[in-house]
Amino acid sequence: VLLNYRYGNFPNTGTGQGDSTGTGQGDSTGSGQGDRDSTGTGQGDSTGTGHGDSTGTSQGDSTGSGQGDSTGSGHGDSTGTGQGDSTGSGHGDSTGTGQGDSTGSGQGDSTGTGQGDSTGTGHGDSAGTGQGDSTGTGQGDSTGTDPFHYRGCWGG
Repeated sequence: VLLNYRYGNFPNTGTGQGDSTGTGQGDSTGSGQGDRDSTGTGQGDSTGTGHGDSTGTSQGDSTGSGQGDSTGSGHGDSTGTGQGDSTGSGHGDSTGTGQGDSTGSGQGDSTGTGQGDSTGTGHGDSAGTGQGDSTGTGQGDSTGTDPFHYRGCWGG
C-alpha cells in the first residue's frame, strides 16, 4: 500500500484583504466617512448643501420657504409659506434650502454639502477615501494570499 501525503496553501492571486480595488474603507470612491454613496462633501444622499432629500434649503417636502405640504407661506397643505409639503423654503421635502428630500442645501438626500448620501466628501459611501467596502486596499474577502490550507492522503 502506497500513501501519498500533501500539505499546502490554496492558490490565491492577490494580496488585499477583502473585495476592493482602492484605498478607502467601505463602499466609496471619495474621501467621506461612513456608508454612503457620495461624490461631494455633504453627509447623506444629497445634491446640495441641505440636510435631507431636497433641491433647495427648505425643511420638508416643499419647493419654497413654507413648512409642510404647501406652495406658499400658509401652515399645512396650502399655496403659501406655511408648514407642510410646499414649494417654498419651509420644512419638509422641498426644492429649496429646507430640511427634507430636496436638491438644494437642506438636510437629507442631496447633491451638495448636506448630510446624507451625497456627491462630495460627506460621511458614508463616497467616491474618495471613505470607510467601507471600497475599490482599493480595504479589508474584506479578496483574491490574495489568504491562509487556507489543504491536506490530502491517497492510497494505492
